[in-house]
Amino acid sequence: TIFSFDRGEIVKLDPPPRRPFGRPKNIDIVLDRVEMTEARLTRIHEAVETAYKIGHGFVRFVPVDGDESKSQRYTHNLVCVSCGRQFEDPRPILFSFNTPFGACPHCRGFGNRMEFDEKLIVPDTRRSIRGRAIDPWSSEKFEYFYDQLTRYCRRRKIPLATPWADLPEKSKRSIIDGDGEYVGVIPFLENLREKTYKKYARFFTRKYMTYRECRQCRGGRLRREAYNVKLAGIDIREVSSMTPDRALAFAKGLDLDDKDRQIAKDVLVELESRLQFMLDVGLYYLTLDRLTKTLSGGEAQRISLANSLGANLRDVLYVLDEPSIGLHPRDTGKLVKVLAELRSRGNTVVVVEHDMDIIRQADHIVDMGPGAGDFGGEIVYQGPVNGGVGDGRSKTLQYVRDGLPPPEAAGSAGRRRRAVAGDGAVGL
Repeated sequence: TIFSFDRGEIVKLDPPPRRPFGRPKNIDIVLDRVEMTEARLTRIHEAVETAYKIGHGFVRFVPVDGDESKSQRYTHNLVCVSCGRQFEDPRPILFSFNTPFGACPHCRGFGNRMEFDEKLIVPDTRRSIRGRAIDPWSSEKFEYFYDQLTRYCRRRKIPLATPWADLPEKSKRSIIDGDGEYVGVIPFLENLREKTYKKYARFFTRKYMTYRECRQCRGGRLRREAYNVKLAGIDIREVSSMTPDRALAFAKGLDLDDKDRQIAKDVLVELESRLQFMLDVGLYYLTLDRLTKTLSGGEAQRISLANSLGANLRDVLYVLDEPSIGLHPRDTGKLVKVLAELRSRGNTVVVVEHDMDIIRQADHIVDMGPGAGDFGGEIVYQGPVNGGVGDGRSKTLQYVRDGLPPPEAAGSAGRRRRAVAGDGAVGL
C-alpha cells in the first residue's frame, strides 16, 4: 500500500516516510491499481467501498500516468466535489415552513416581512430636501439629523432645492441607504427599531414600514437549502406556484424508474388524489401557495372537503355553511358530487345552503322559517325533497317543486318572501 501527497509525489508506507516540508492540503491513500474492465468489476467495487469507508465518503480515480487533469472525484455525501460546498440532508421537515428547521430564518416562514419603504420615507417626491422631503426628519424632534443631512448634501454637492424626483439615482441611494460618510435614513431607522424597549421608537419606525416579499426565500417561506433539491428540474417553490391542474399534470408526468416509483408510490397516490379533489370542487383557479387568509369562506370549506376526501374518514359528521359561496354555477354539480361521495363513504353531511341545485340533490331537508330573524325559528318542513307535502308554509319546498315565481307577479311581498326563503339546513 502506498500514499501520495497532493503535489503528486508517491511515497511508500514501509518504511514510514519523513514528514514533508509544511503540511499538505490533502493526502490520498492509493488503495488499488486496476484496469477498468468488466471482468474486474468485483475488485473495483471492493476498492470503492473501502475508499468510501476510509475517506469518509470520498473517492478519487487517477490515471496510471498520474495526469491530475484527468482525475475524477466522487462522493456519496451531499457535497460538491468541485467547490466543497455542503448541502442539507433533504429530510421532510426541510420542506415545511411550519417547523423552525424548514422555515426561512429571514422571514420566519411567513414569506414576507416588515421592511422600510422608500415611498413612505419620501411620501411627496415633488418636495426638495430643503422642503423636508425626508419625512422622518421633518419634525423638530429630529432637527439634528436634518442638519446632518444638509451638511452632507453640501459636501457632496447634492442640490437642496431640487425636487426629490429630479435628483440623480445615485444621490437618492446615498441618502436613503448611506455611503460610509453618511449613515443613511434606513440604516438609522433600523438601529432605532432595534430599541424595542422604547415605545416611541416602535411607533415612530412602524410608520415607515410595509410588508414586502422576503428577499431570501422570495416568498417561498422555506430556507435556501430546500430550493437546492429539484425534481425533474423544478424546485418546490415552482411547484407550489402551480394551479392544481398543472401540478397534477406535473405529478403524473414524472419520469421515475421502478425503484423510485415504488418509493414514491404512496406519496404520489395521495398527492394526485388531493389535487384531483381540488379540481372536483371547482378550485382549479387557485395556486397551491395561496394564503389561507385570502380565501373566501366557501373556498376554505371546499379545501377542507378535499382534505377530508383524501383522509378517507368514516362515520364522521360534516357540517358545512354555504360551501357554494364563490362557486360558479357551472361547477355546482362538481360540489354535489363531492358531497355525495362523502355520504357514500358512510358519513353524514349537513349543509346550510340556499342554492336550489344543491337543495334538490339532498336526501332530506329541514326548512327553518317561516321568515328570517324575528319571523323564523320554527321548523316549517322536514323530509324528502320529493314526496313531502308539509303544511304549505315552506317557501323553499314550493320553490324547489314549482320554481321561483316571476318578479312581475310576485310584487314586493313576493320579493321579501323569496329573500328570506331557503334559510334551511340541507342534509345529504
